[in-house]
Amino acid sequence: CASGLYAVEVAVNAMRSGQCSKMIVSAVDHISIFKQIWFNEVNMCASDGRIKPFAKDRDGFILGDGGVAVILEFYEDAKKRGVPIYGEYLGGGFVLEGWKVTLPDVASYSYKKALSKAIKNSAIKASDVDLVVAHGVGTSITDAYEAATIETIFKEVKKKPIVTALKPYIGHTLGGTALLELAITLLAAKENFIP
Repeated sequence: CASGLYAVEVAVNAMRSGQCSKMIVSAVDHISIFKQIWFNEVNMCASDGRIKPFAKDRDGFILGDGGVAVILEFYEDAKKRGVPIYGEYLGGGFVLEGWKVTLPDVASYSYKKALSKAIKNSAIKASDVDLVVAHGVGTSITDAYEAATIETIFKEVKKKPIVTALKPYIGHTLGGTALLELAITLLAAKENFIP
């Protein structure tokens, strides 16, 4: 699910190392009937066709189709070209969980490790975070694990960040989901709007 964001990290590292000055990161997911059948068989899909992240009556997700591309370039280059600038990538945090596609490995604390690394690698403090776009898949164990992680990371912060989830709007697009959510978040921020 983090493939798109990891591609951004790889692209930024290639740029910072001087391999290139611009990168296009793109992702597309078209869900096959076989994936849909499999997720239905393992009871991961919402019974009413609605994703309800963190809600008491959550019972799964629905799959979505989508495609997105993000252009990355150095700030000064973008300014010279006069193109709209939607955000700045400060850093990310990634941890390979590699346990089960249907369940997080809650004993590994990988969500906490990844979020802590993202804050550290971005050279910010937890109190600098205004918005968390949660994975928010709408399954009971994953949402509970994610909520506990967010509470732990921001427990010392006086003004807690707003937490939102975008899958109710677009479905779960699997590998491309994080990049699609990044693009939606950047466009929403430009309009001073939080979905």
